[in-house]
Amino acid sequence: MDTTGLVVGVYHCDISISSDGGSGVFGVDLEVVDPTPILSYSPTFYDFGDMQEGELGSTVFDIWNSGTSTLTYSLSESCSWVDVSPSGGDSSGEHDTIVVDVDTSGLGVGVYHCDISISSNGGSGVFSVDVNVILEPVDTLDQEQLLHTNDFSLFLNRYAAQSFIPQLDVLTRVELYVQQLGNPTDDLVVSIRDDLVGSDLTSVSIPAGDIPLSSDWVEFDFPDLSVTPGDVYYIVVHTTGGGISQGYRISYASGDPYGYGSYWYSRDSGFSWSDFSLYDLTFKTYGL
Repeated sequence: MDTTGLVVGVYHCDISISSDGGSGVFGVDLEVVDPTPILSYSPTFYDFGDMQEGELGSTVFDIWNSGTSTLTYSLSESCSWVDVSPSGGDSSGEHDTIVVDVDTSGLGVGVYHCDISISSNGGSGVFSVDVNVILEPVDTLDQEQLLHTNDFSLFLNRYAAQSFIPQLDVLTRVELYVQQLGNPTDDLVVSIRDDLVGSDLTSVSIPAGDIPLSSDWVEFDFPDLSVTPGDVYYIVVHTTGGGISQGYRISYASGDPYGYGSYWYSRDSGFSWSDFSLYDLTFKTYGL
C-alpha cells in the first residue's frame, strides 16, 4: 500500500479473486489522516534537594516525538537561577537531551521552584525543578597545638609536615603560624596526605604577598575533605624556590606539646622523611 498523493479521507479497495474453482473479493479499508506529532518527555521534574548559596547543579531530561511527522518544540523559563540548553529543537522520533543548569548564587535561604514551559506543534508540557537553599554549615576547631618557641625555614627542597588525628568526619581548613623569610616570590603550598610519601588528598597555595612579614596565623582553606576519625593524616608544607635567606619560616614547639602526632622534616622534597617526635608544628585544624 502506498498513500502518496491521497488526501485525507476513507478509502476502500476490492481485490477480485478469479479461479477455475470460483471467485471472491478481498476488501481493504484505509483512512488517511493528517500527520500528527505528539510531544513526549521524561522525566517531568527534578528536585536538587539541599544546596548551599553559590553552589552549581545540573540535570537532564529527554524530549521526543511519539507521533508522526516532525515535532518542533521550544522551551522557556523566567527564573534567574536556571539556564536551559538548548532552548528548542525538532524530533522525528529520536530523543533530544535537554540540559538544565542551576546556580544558587545570590539566593537567600528557602525553597525555590521553577517551571520550564515546553511548547510544540504536538502539545505542551512543563518540566519543573526545585531546590532548597540552606546555610553553609559552620566548621569547628578539631585539633590544635598553639605553642611556638622556634622557627623552621622552608625553601627549595626543605619540606615540613605535622601528623595529626582528626576527630571530625570532614576537614575544612588548616591554620599555620608562619611568616616570610626575606622576599620570597613562590607560593607557600599546604597539602593533606594520609601517607607522607603518598599523593596529596587536597592542596592549596597561598601567594607570597598574603603571608605576613612577622609570624602570625594564616588560613589554608581546602575544598571539604572527607577523613576517617582516628586515622593518621599529615599537613605537608613547602615552597618551590628561594634559598637560605629567602622563603618562609614556620613555627614549632618542643617538649611534645601535641600528643597525637609529631613534626616531620624532609631535605629532598618529600621523598624521605625524619620524625622529630618531641616537636610539633604550631597548627589548627577545623572540620565538620
